Amino acid sequence: MSPFARLGLPADADERAIKRAYAQRLRQTRPEDDPAGFQQLHAAYQAALDWCRQRALSEAPSVDTEAAPAGHTAPSVESAAVPVSRSMAEDTSDARIGANPVSVPAKTFSMQGFCEEAIALATKGDADELQRWLGRHPALWSLQLKAQAGRLLVQQIYRQEPPMPAACLSTVLRFFDLDHALAGHDPLALQMLQRRTQLAWELQPEHRGELAARLHMQDKPARKKLERTLRQLARPFHWPQVLLAGLDLTKPRRIAETVGRLTGGTHDALPVFIRRNQLAFWLAAADRTKVSKPRLLLGLSRSIAGMFAMLLVGLLCGLVFSVYPERFTAGPAFFLVGCAAAAGLAWALLMAWLPLDHWHSRREELPARWPWLCLLLVPLLCTAGMLLTISPFPSTSLLLMLPATLLAIRRYGRRQGGGKIFAVGRRFIWIIAVVLSQIVHALKESNVAADDIAFLPGVLAGVAVLIWSIDLWKNRRRLRLRSALKRPERQPT
Repeated sequence: MSPFARLGLPADADERAIKRAYAQRLRQTRPEDDPAGFQQLHAAYQAALDWCRQRALSEAPSVDTEAAPAGHTAPSVESAAVPVSRSMAEDTSDARIGANPVSVPAKTFSMQGFCEEAIALATKGDADELQRWLGRHPALWSLQLKAQAGRLLVQQIYRQEPPMPAACLSTVLRFFDLDHALAGHDPLALQMLQRRTQLAWELQPEHRGELAARLHMQDKPARKKLERTLRQLARPFHWPQVLLAGLDLTKPRRIAETVGRLTGGTHDALPVFIRRNQLAFWLAAADRTKVSKPRLLLGLSRSIAGMFAMLLVGLLCGLVFSVYPERFTAGPAFFLVGCAAAAGLAWALLMAWLPLDHWHSRREELPARWPWLCLLLVPLLCTAGMLLTISPFPSTSLLLMLPATLLAIRRYGRRQGGGKIFAVGRRFIWIIAVVLSQIVHALKESNVAADDIAFLPGVLAGVAVLIWSIDLWKNRRRLRLRSALKRPERQPT
């Protein structure tokens, strides 16, 4: 039986038909199920390919190609696979097609020049024109030369990542029969190549309209925000400019949202003109779940700018108030600067609270530093707070009792997964808060002495320890300390 008959093909079948027939029969004859049948099928496939290529060589017109540089060899016809990654593309990017001189009248065929011309045409974005140009190219009428040119062209595209729409890349792959599984593509590398070339095409100034349409940002305000974001990411990174731009409270979040919509979460798809240090800074500044250097620096710069602005406003108010009684007063300036400083201090406390809360409320299944301290932090704070109640300044105990209570509530809520304390909802918690506020207001109106409400630290300590104990009981079988205290088993000698 001839190889063509084994594949169910006529004797004049071309290379594309042979590959498709082989792929269809591979679904029925798998190497793990029928090794002998697979060997016969593969041998018939190779023999049919050799016969087809020998026939193409005998029928092909002669074309003069550029001589390959010394030390370089012509890529073999059998290596039909395209590069599976960018590194492979870079390794073979300088290869030229050599040898077997043939001639088209009055013209020699340059493989490198063909690739440059094809890429230049693809970057114009007209897939139909690219298809017509490839179909009319006389050098591609030879199946052997077409396969070689296709492999080199795709290698160049992998290496250069030129801006082109996805339709043009699909046209190139389809024309050279490289759009199927047997072409040897790495699917992830090909998907990343499509994203990068498409995004680089859309980010060109003349194609920003297509990008805005894809992101549903056609209206004028949205287009302005998009342009400002892209300009910021393309600038060289300088601390004064970045901190000044960060005075806009919405800028980090806006940049992070725009980048997410641009890339779908794959930031490596952004073209090279996007500064990676700019991108990393603004993404870190927008991440509210972590305390990072960009967040701290932006917060510090905003606090300083706020205090300076309040100082100017306070001085202006002092000048206005100096008309009556005809003298300058610095009271408004001190008050406004104090308000700005208090806001900055509150923000600093929040930055200190976030990592403490994240560390203390981690689930027991997850590792944590200092497991003993993580487990006993609430009782230790309550004990220290109760000791402060017998000091000359008993009210300072609230500085420890309030954080201990909040830590216990957050630990229970996050580790139980529902954010509810004692299986009650937020509405009930709001009712309790309103009732407590009314009690405090009544005590204030009744002129109760400070000594009469000295029970408050004890109440807070009791609530904190109670919630902590319930959480400890529910997680008693999963404590980190149980695994930490287990002694390693001795290995038999």
